[in-house]
Order: sequence, then structure tokens, then C-alpha cells
Amino acid sequence: MTAAERKLPEPSLRHPEAFASLAEAVLVTDAEGRVTDFNAECIRYYRFADHSAFRRHAGDWVRLFEVRLPDDRSAPPAQWPVPRALAGETAANVELRLIRTDSGESWWGSYNFSPIRDAAGTIIGAVVAAREITELKEAEQRLRESEALLRAVINGSPDAIYLKDRESRMLLANPVALAAIGRPADLCIGRTDEEFLANPADGRAILANDRRIMESGRAEAVEETIVGGAGPRCFLHSKAPCRDAGGHVVGLIGVARDVTLLKEAEAERERLLDEVQAERDRLSALLASMRDEVWFADTRRRFTLANRAGLKEFCLERMDSIAVEDLLGSIEARRPDGSPRPIAESATLRALGGETVVDSEEIVRTPASGDWRHRQVNAAPVRGKDGAIIGSVAVVRDVTERRRAEKALRESEERQSVLLKLSDALRPLASAAEIEAAAARCLGEALQADRVYFGPIDAEAGIVAIGAEYIRDQGPSYAGQYRYSDFPELVRALASGKTFVEPDVQASGRSSDGARRVHAEFGYAAVVSAPLIRAGRLVWRLTATSKTPRAWTPQQVQLVEEVGERCWDAVQRAGAEASLRDSEERFRLSFAHASIGFAMTAPDGRILDANAAQCAITGYSLEELRSAVFTELVHPEDRAANLALEEKMFAGEIPGYVLENRVVRKGGDSIWVRKSVSLIRGADDAPRWIVALIEDITTRVEAVEALREADRRKDEFLATLAHELRNPLAPLRSGLDALKRAGADREKATWVRDMMARQVDHLVRLVDDLLEVSRISRGLIELRKEPVDLAQVMNDAVDASRPLIAERRHHLTVSLPSGPLQLEADPTRLAQILINLLNNAARYTEPGGRIEMSAWEENGEAVARVRDSGYGIPADALPRVFELFTRMDSSSDLSQSGLGIGLALVRRLVDLHGGRIDARSEGVGRGSEFLVRLPLAKAEAPETGARPAAGPAAASARRILVVDDYRDVADSLAMLLESMGMEVRVAYGGASALEAAALFRPEIVFLDLGMPKMDGYETARRLRDLPGGQDMLLVALTGWGQAEDRRRTRDAGFDEHLTKPMGLDPLSDVLARRR
Repeated sequence: MTAAERKLPEPSLRHPEAFASLAEAVLVTDAEGRVTDFNAECIRYYRFADHSAFRRHAGDWVRLFEVRLPDDRSAPPAQWPVPRALAGETAANVELRLIRTDSGESWWGSYNFSPIRDAAGTIIGAVVAAREITELKEAEQRLRESEALLRAVINGSPDAIYLKDRESRMLLANPVALAAIGRPADLCIGRTDEEFLANPADGRAILANDRRIMESGRAEAVEETIVGGAGPRCFLHSKAPCRDAGGHVVGLIGVARDVTLLKEAEAERERLLDEVQAERDRLSALLASMRDEVWFADTRRRFTLANRAGLKEFCLERMDSIAVEDLLGSIEARRPDGSPRPIAESATLRALGGETVVDSEEIVRTPASGDWRHRQVNAAPVRGKDGAIIGSVAVVRDVTERRRAEKALRESEERQSVLLKLSDALRPLASAAEIEAAAARCLGEALQADRVYFGPIDAEAGIVAIGAEYIRDQGPSYAGQYRYSDFPELVRALASGKTFVEPDVQASGRSSDGARRVHAEFGYAAVVSAPLIRAGRLVWRLTATSKTPRAWTPQQVQLVEEVGERCWDAVQRAGAEASLRDSEERFRLSFAHASIGFAMTAPDGRILDANAAQCAITGYSLEELRSAVFTELVHPEDRAANLALEEKMFAGEIPGYVLENRVVRKGGDSIWVRKSVSLIRGADDAPRWIVALIEDITTRVEAVEALREADRRKDEFLATLAHELRNPLAPLRSGLDALKRAGADREKATWVRDMMARQVDHLVRLVDDLLEVSRISRGLIELRKEPVDLAQVMNDAVDASRPLIAERRHHLTVSLPSGPLQLEADPTRLAQILINLLNNAARYTEPGGRIEMSAWEENGEAVARVRDSGYGIPADALPRVFELFTRMDSSSDLSQSGLGIGLALVRRLVDLHGGRIDARSEGVGRGSEFLVRLPLAKAEAPETGARPAAGPAAASARRILVVDDYRDVADSLAMLLESMGMEVRVAYGGASALEAAALFRPEIVFLDLGMPKMDGYETARRLRDLPGGQDMLLVALTGWGQAEDRRRTRDAGFDEHLTKPMGLDPLSDVLARRR
């Protein structure tokens, strides 16, 4: 279709009133895109001269305009508003940039468009409304640039900067803030401090501060501590609430500086807090709170913004646009090495060139300071969204005081290094000459002096001497004595206690002609000499010299003075240390080789040292003792007494104390020690050490305790023995009285004799038991072992104990083994074991009780058991039941007499047979059980036949001499022998026995051994010497019946040995052997 064929309709303002009220440019097209209606704003918006341009077809507009999208790409015609509306699309706020192809003019517009439909829904046209937004887009661009500038400032700041929302969640944090937190950004952004800090408690404290600030709506400066990888760090925060357009608090901005090592001065911090609180704008608050200078420059190389610190440094009231070269040209600037620094090397210009400047140092003199200041500069370029440099930011920090402190620290460290080297050099030296020479060399090398020397001064003689020297170039020595008069100004200065400092001897007017002459001879051009005054008298000096004039620094002069003092102290100390070493060596040898324990502790009880004897006493090594507290070694039950005495000692009530207590050794066992403790106090009377001498007295304590126990048992035994002896003696005495009164009453006399016989037997058993225990304890008993059947021994024991069992009406049950249990044993002693057990069961069981005796084989042993239903054994007495003189205490009527030796005798006899015995009881009233285990004999052929029973032999009349100094014994035995038909004579001593024997010529002599004057042994030897004495049968009659006693009587010539009291059977055996 040609242009002639497509005649365009004439556009008109169909609705002028409606369109005129609209601020947007509105046009309407038909279905083919021809403009059918528009308002007057369209003419201005589309840059037409009049409305005639709207007669064009929409397609013709492609040649008039170029349309660009927000990302600056060219939009094809299909994406233009009219084609999109005719395609059925409805859209609002579509931003496009229009460019007139004829004039190049461009502007931004926001479009709303939609299709026009008829009643059937068919698109019959389009309506497009456009509003110019060029100024808005330009403002957005400026905002983006401003935000980029702000990001550069924040990221380039040496302080931590962060932004939080109303819930204290982190929205922004610069690198310094993230480094302080110790977490990457992805773990912090969107979270609260409590969630991302290593210590949640720190986060809760920070959260409380944030909430308080946001709720109050006021800025604050707060100190907050967080724990990170480097430990706890303290930060000074300047926090201010952020507000929206309506003035509502929507978050919080903060600036923080690590003040762990150096906090801001209180006045400065208050100033910063006041400034932060006064600021509302985030950027203004940031800049105002920074102590460092902050400078912003644009690409035109002009400073556009500076904070208050920067303005103050250059004495500016406000920041107008100032050329970088003009402002920096108004100050003097040097490099760190002191050379001039060109303006082109300034951090601001380098940052504008794209360089990031980190910790660049410069030395400048500004209008405000007036003197040279050290400054540290950090600068970075500020880039726009497209990465292009749009300016720079520089942060300047005054580090003058830090550099001064560092310089002072270096000088101090150098001085301390020299002094440390001096101390190391002097420490091993013992003589004054060595110390002076070493100190002179050390000082000379440190000062690079040509000569250093020490010199004593004799004020009375007017002599100044030169002693130990250090000479750098190996020149001649000037050691010797010189007159005061040669150095008057030097001597006056030193005598007043002042150090003499001369940078140029020849040029100075202070030195006398004589001094200049001597110094010239010595080659001295500069001198520094420090005095040493003691007790108000000048005694010494230390001098350093230089061949050329030299300005001695205060630090060098101070070093000379300190070396002089230390050298003098070292000389004095060397002498004292020599004496101390001798004393310490004597003490060390005494300490190490002492036979008793020695320990030294701190006042709190920590062991500092101990000797070998103390280690042996406690069982701990020296290293182990040094990690212990002295009172911890004391037995817990004895600590209170120790602590009470220690308190008195520390209070000064006593100088020390002596105490015996228990100590717990390393293995847990306790020993007794006697310790003497003293407190050593220092010059200030404060406790310094505790010294203790410790002696192991365990053996002595145990011996004393054993003696106490033995004494207690002796007393108990003697009391019991007296009681036991009185029991049979009382009826014996009563029996004798009864016999006197019985007269012809034979029945009563017979009963009394039987009773007296029983009591005599009881006395004999008591004595026999005592003798048995004594013999066994001393190893004097001899077992006569032979093959024996346990069943037979059990029967013999039952027969012997049956009278007592029957007397107490007990029920006895005996269970003999099914087969023989052969033992290699002494049948008499074995029966004695069982008899004692049966008798004990009978005595300690209530009348009518039960007693059981049984035997069996078990694990190659014969087991004999005696069990009763009697009183039982208390649990605490079971471990002692077999000890000598042990008797069961009881308040019941079951308590029986006895010496407490029966069970002790049983155990010793069992031990002699190679067996063992156990006692069991479930407690008082539950009966007792004794188990005897004996080894079985090796299988052998059993003996046949029975031993013939021995009985009293009929004796014919014999002549018998009875000799005993105890008349009742002698007379009663004579009466007994006469009743047996013997012819008897009696003698009451050795001499009378010899006379009677010579006349009577006896065949048998019963001779007591323990007679006074002439004992039985001497009497026997003399009887053998009498005529016919060799044919006499000599019978020893004594209370001693041990094997050693029998050997002695045999060696003395006796034929037989009888023990008192003797019964009829042994007497009949002796008489029978003399038939």
C-alpha cells in the first residue's frame, strides 16, 4: 500500500477537557497503530513543534525515534509500547529512554499502556500514557555514585563500620568489622551478634545495647567486648539509630575501634559521643566520629569533602572545592627517610590513578601543628557502578606519638640489651678486676667509644686513678695515678654527684689548661664520666672517651651511669656471693647427708625442697614432693592439730613446734614421725619459709604400743590366773576343814577326797596348759609322730571329754569317716587338739545344747569339725580368737573360767602338724564351728597288732629316800610310798640327804632339784660318789619338765625325771622298773 492509498485520519482532541487534566502525555491509536487522539502534553513530551506530527503512521515513528531499554540495549519496534498494547499486553511503569534521531536529544519516560477492545473483545486500538522521568533517573544515578562513594569510605576506613536492622540483624559490615568478628560475611549478614559470635554471652550484651539505643532513639558510645580467635578484645563503639523518611527508627549504624591496647582519652571519647549523638545523617555521623582525617577528591583532582579533623589540621572552617595541588602545596612534606616528597607521590593522587595505598608514611608540617608530624595514610579509589574511578578517599592518621614511643622503646631496648649483656658477662665472674674489665669492654662496644676505664678516687690523697681499661684500637694503656689538680672541673662535678659530660674538650671553656693538655696527650676529644658516691664520699668513677668531638646523648649518659652502678654492685656482690657459696655448700652437704628428713615449704605449705631422707620417709621422689602440699601428707585425723599449731606459729605466739603425728606414705600406708617445725621470716617480718625436721619413729611407736598391749595382757592374765587358781584352792581349803570335822563319817570323807582330787587335777591342767604354751612358743616341744587313724583319735577325745559333756547334759553327735583317714601325727597331741575343742564347746554352750563332731577327706586333707549351738563368737573377736590370753567377754551365764590359752595351744599344735584351723560363727547366740585341716599320710602298709597296755606293776618293798626342802611335799610323798609297802626315809636338804643315804643305803632316791644351798644336781653327783651310789635309782622330782630340763637331769646322773605334781601311774612305773 502506498502513502497515497493509506490516507490517514485527521487526529483530533476528542476529549480536550479530560486530556488536559492529565499530567502524562496520552495518545490513542487505531488497530493499525495510527494516532487517533492525543493531548497537548504529547506535543511537549515527544518534542514535536505542533500537532501535525501526529498525522504520521506509527510505523513512521521508527525513523524519528530510537528506543533504549534500562540496560541501555536498543529496543526493537515490537517492544515499543504501541505494538505491545496492540498485541494485547497491558503494562505499567515501563521505563524506556527515547532518543530523537534528528536532534540526538534523549529523555527517560515511564509508560502505561493497554489495548482498546470493542464489545466483542476485539482489539480496535491502543492507549499509551507517558510521563517524563529524566530528572528521577539522573537523581538515581547520582545516588548510586554517592552509595559507591559511601562504600569506598566504609571499606577504606581503619575502623569497623556496620549497619543493623530494627531486630539488630547485621545488614552491612566492612572488612575491618568482619575481621574483628572473626567470621565471613555469609555467616554474619542477616544474623544477630548472639548467633554469629563465638561467645553467645557477648552477643546478648551487644544486643541489649543495640535495643536500648534504638528504643531511646539516641546515639551512644559504648564499650563492648567480644571473644575471638585472638582472645577477648575490647571495642569502643559509636552507635546511632537510623530513621526512615517518617522519622521512625528502622535500624542502627555503628563505628567501632579496637581499644584493647589503648583506649581513647575520656575527654576525646566524650567529644566523639557528643558529636555522634548530634549527627542524624549516616555519612555525617561516620565522618564526625573519626579522629583521623578523611579527605574525598573527585576526578577533577579537587578535594570535595573533608571531615572535621581534616579541616582543623588545615585551619579551614568549611570545605569548598579545593584543588589537590593547591592544598597539598600549602604544607611541607617529606618521605620517611627525610627527603622531600613531591605532590605527585601523595596518596590522594595515587588513589585517583587507581592505586590502593596502605599505611603509607609521610612527615609533614601543617598550618595547625606548626611542627613536623608523622602521619600514616591509607587511600583508595572510589569507583562507580561500571567500575570507573569517580573519585578517591584518603584516611590520614597522626602517628607522631606512636613513633616517638617506638623510638624511646628502641632506645630503651638497646640500653636494656646492653645491660642484659653486661649482666650475663658479669654473672660468672668472681673477682673485682675481671668484673671491671668485662664491664668496660661491654660499655665500650655499646657506645663505640675509643676508650673506657674504671678508676678509684682517693680524696684524702688527692689521687685520681685509672684502673681496668677497654681500648678499641689496641692503643697504649694509661693505667696509673694522677693528681686532682690536673682535672679540677672533673673532680668538682663528680664530687657533687653529677656526671661530667664534655662533647669537645679542646673547644670547651669548661676544661682547665692542664686538663686539655692531659686529654690531648691521651688523645681524648670527648669525655663522659659518671661518679659513684657511697656514704657521702666519692669512691669511684666510670669514664668513656672518644678521639673525636662527640655529642653524648642523654641515653648514652644514662647508660654510663647505670653500668657504673651495676658494676659496683657486681663487685660487692661477688664478695658476698663467695661467702654465701661457702655457707651454702656447708648447708647443702648437711642437708643432703642428714640422717633425718628435712623439708622446706612456702608459707602456703607447698614443698620447695626435701632431702633424700625425707623422700625415703614418704616414699615420694623429690619431683613428686615438689608438687605436693606438706599438710596433705599428714594423716587426715592428725591435720587439725597441725593446723592449730601452724596458726599459732604464723600469729607469732610460738616460734615453732614439735609434734608427733602420722604421715601417709605414697603407697597409702601410714607411719609415725616426730617433726620439729620452725618458721623463717624475712626482713619485713613476713613469713618466708617453713623448715621441718622429720624423724621416722614408727618402730618406737609400735614398740611402745606393743609394750602397752603386752602390759595390758599381762595384767589381764595375772588377774585371770589369780582367779583361776583361787577357784580350785577354795574347795581344797574347805575340803581340808571338812576332813578335820568328818571324824568317822567315811562317806563324807570319801566325797571330800574325790572333790579334792578333782580340784588338784584342775590345778595340774592349768599348770600343764601354761607349760605347754611356753614350750610351743619357744619351739621346745617335740612331736612323736607315728601312723594314726583319725577315727581312733576322735574316739579317744570323746572318751576324755564325755564326763564334762555329760555333766552339762549336752547332746553329742559324732560322725566318723566311712574309711580310715591315716595321718602322720602325734596321737597324744592330736587328741589334745580335739579334747580342747570339745571341752570348749561343752563350756560355752548352755546346758542341754548340741555338739557335733565329724570328719571327712577333702582335697587330699583330713578335715575334723567341731560345731556347737552355744554362745558363738562376736564378729569383732573372730580375728583374735586364737591369740594367747584371749577370753570372750560376756555378761551371760555362759561365761566360763579359763586363762584364754586353750585355743592358742590348739592352733600351735595344728601348725606343728603342718595343718591349719579356722573359726566360724554367725554371731552371738548362733553357735561356733572349728575346722581342723591336716595333711593325709602317704599310703603305707598298715601296722598289725596292738600295743600292750601299760599298767601299774606290783612292786615289792624297797628302801626309798625322799629329799625335798618343801616338807609337805616330802612328807606326803613318803606317806604315799609307805601306803604302797615301801620303807621310806625323808630328808629336807642336800646335806641331810647325804647323811641319811650313807646310813640308810636306799635303792631309790626321789630328789627335788630346786633346793637352797645344795641343789638337786649337786646332791645327785655326791650321792653317786657314796659307796653303792652307782646302784641307786635317782629320780628327779621337779616342776620343770621340758626337754632341756630332762637333758640336764640326765647329764647330772639321774635315771628318771618326774614332774610335779605326779600321779600314781608314773610313780608305779618308776617302782616297777626297779624290780
